[in-house]
Amino acid sequence: MVYVVKRLALGVILITLAIGILLFSDWNRRSESRRAIPRIAILQHASQPVLDEGVHGMLLGLAEGGFKEGETVAIQRFNAENDTPTENAIAREVTDGRFDLILTASTLSLQAVAGANRAGQTNHVFGLVLDPFSAGVGISREDPLHHPKHLVGYGSMQPVAEAFRLAKQLLPSLTTVGVVWNPAESNSQASTRRAREAAPQFGIRLLEATVDNSSGVVEAAGSLISRGVQALWVGGDVTVLVTELESALPGFPPLHTVVAFWTAERKHYHFKVFKPLEQVAEDDVPPAWYRDALAVTPGIDCGCC
Repeated sequence: MVYVVKRLALGVILITLAIGILLFSDWNRRSESRRAIPRIAILQHASQPVLDEGVHGMLLGLAEGGFKEGETVAIQRFNAENDTPTENAIAREVTDGRFDLILTASTLSLQAVAGANRAGQTNHVFGLVLDPFSAGVGISREDPLHHPKHLVGYGSMQPVAEAFRLAKQLLPSLTTVGVVWNPAESNSQASTRRAREAAPQFGIRLLEATVDNSSGVVEAAGSLISRGVQALWVGGDVTVLVTELESALPGFPPLHTVVAFWTAERKHYHFKVFKPLEQVAEDDVPPAWYRDALAVTPGIDCGCC
């Protein structure tokens, strides 16, 4: 009897082990099936038109390459909403190995992910970065091909001189422009340096005010206005924006220029010129009497600019 019990017990143990092995192998196959579709994380620093359009362009580029969300790739979007601690936490989350690729939009997002991904566990592609060479992420200005093997992307320095030229055309009497910038941000430093070089070329004096974070921007801008500036310019932000975009609609020119500006009363205006930025001339700028028609109504999402 004891012999029979031992044989039965041995059989039960062998069957249990076999079931365990089968379940484990099936779990592995299911895991591989779930991982068959690449996972991509997209991180942007804040909700701004420039960053929103940039991320939209990333999604279009992926789709053109055959990576369609929900079909051939799983995409998860993250937005730090202009909060650095939140961005650092997201950066740690997306670099823990669960994603196959990370896309970042903005200099601050690039820096956050690069800092969390120093070991190169996840491939990282960046965009919408003014000056990646000064971002401190290991990219050499002298030799752009010298960079961490897991990190690649492109810089998109804004056309600072063209912005000042167009501002001068909008207001020929413009002689004093104010800029609020953050010395702690490399993108802000890079654009401010170019503004210092460009302003004198158009007979414009540049007055500066520095801030440590966004909460001080309004006060700093107010101080510049009290000093007599006629316009405010912010590099890499949307307080004053002149940018060249690609047209996606059929029948439209391949490139067009969007001009957005804010008055001292914080009223927002914008217009579009269906030409590349370098071809925009004074005749393309709407007359002063037409300005009210360019106003943006708060709360209404206009897709024209």
